[in-house]
Amino acid sequence: MRKRNLAISGTVISLLLLVPACRLGAFGPPNTIYEIAVVNDQPNRVAIYTACYPANSPIFNGACIQHQIGIDSTGKGDIRIDVGVTGLVNISGFVCGSGTSPTLPPGFTPISLSSNPKRTVDCQFNKPIPSSTGWESLDDSLDKIHLDQNPQLSYSPPLPYEASSASPYDETNREAVVRSFLTEHNTNVRQANVLYDWLLNSTPPDSTVLQNLDAGASTESQIAYIVAGPEFLAASSNDFATFTRNVYRALLDRDPAQWEIDSAVQDLNGYWVFIEQECQPNCFWIDGYYYCDEKQPPPPCGHWEWYQKSPYDLAWEVLSSHEFHQVAARFMHGIQLRRDGSSSEIETQAFHIAAYGLKEGAVRLAKSAEYFDKSIRNW
Repeated sequence: MRKRNLAISGTVISLLLLVPACRLGAFGPPNTIYEIAVVNDQPNRVAIYTACYPANSPIFNGACIQHQIGIDSTGKGDIRIDVGVTGLVNISGFVCGSGTSPTLPPGFTPISLSSNPKRTVDCQFNKPIPSSTGWESLDDSLDKIHLDQNPQLSYSPPLPYEASSASPYDETNREAVVRSFLTEHNTNVRQANVLYDWLLNSTPPDSTVLQNLDAGASTESQIAYIVAGPEFLAASSNDFATFTRNVYRALLDRDPAQWEIDSAVQDLNGYWVFIEQECQPNCFWIDGYYYCDEKQPPPPCGHWEWYQKSPYDLAWEVLSSHEFHQVAARFMHGIQLRRDGSSSEIETQAFHIAAYGLKEGAVRLAKSAEYFDKSIRNW
C-alpha cells in the first residue's frame, strides 16, 4: 500500500485545501486545515508569511497572523494550520529564508487557498533538492503536478513499476505508467474536487462525478455534467445570458461577444424552424388507380420543427471547439512542462486533445522526455 504525505507542494510553494480520507467526495473538512509545503528555500533558516483568517475563526478571530516555517538542511519545510471553522484564508507577504522579502512575480496578489490551488511564490533559491533519477522522481513529479502533494513520499512496498526491470528512460514504459496514474482513484478524487472548485467554487455535492471518472468517463463529459447542472445555472441567476457568459469565462477564459450571447440565448430559449423539402406532386388512389396532379405545389415545401439547445448541448459545443482545445493545451504546457508552449506546440497539442481527449492530452506531455528530464531537477 502506498503512503502519501498530505503536505502539498507545487513549483515552490503551493497551497490547497486537504481532502480528508473520510470524505472523499468533499473538498474540505468542517474545520478547515491547511498544510503548506515549502521547497527550494534557503536551508537551515525560516520562511515567513502572513495569513489573514475568517472573522468567525474561534482560534484567530479574523486576525492577520505572521507564521514561520522552519527550513531544514535540504531546503524543505512545512506547516499545518487548523483554522477552526470552514472558511477561506488569504495568504500574502511571503518572506523567504534570509528574512528579506523576495521579488514577487508580476501581478501577485493575496492567495485564496480555495480557488487558487496552484498559485506559487518563487523564493528564487536554486539549491537542487536531492532526488532519484528514475521512477521515483517521475512519480514525485506526477504527485506534485496532479495531486499537489509534497514530493517527500514513502513507499511500503515500492510501486510495482519501481521494483520492475522496466526502464523509465523508455517512453513506452513511461506512457504506461502515466496513463495508469491518471486513472487512479486518488487522481480521480483530486480531479472531481478541482472541477467543482474551478467551475462552481464549491465542493462536490455527492460522489457522482468521482464514480463516473472511476468508471472511465472522460473529463470533458464531467465538465459538461457540472456546467449543464442546476447548480451552475442557479449560480448564473437562472439567466441564459449570464449562463452563457459564465460558460465562456470558465471554459474559454474570455467573455463572449454580444453576438455569441444573443445566438446562445436564442438557441437555449428555442424557436420554430421551417425545414425545406423537395416539392412533390399531389398523388392519390382512386378505384385502384394511382393518379398524380402534374402541377406541383409552389415552393417552399416542407414542415415546421421546434429547435432548442439544452445547457448540456451548449457546454459540449464549447468543449468541442478548437478554441477550448487551445486553452487546455496552453494550461497543460504551463502546469506539466512549466513553460509556455510555442504556437506550433499549442496547435499540435490542441489537435491531439481534439482527437483523443483531455486525459490523453495530459498523457502526451507527461510521458515526454522533457517532463521526465524536469522531474529529476529542482523545481
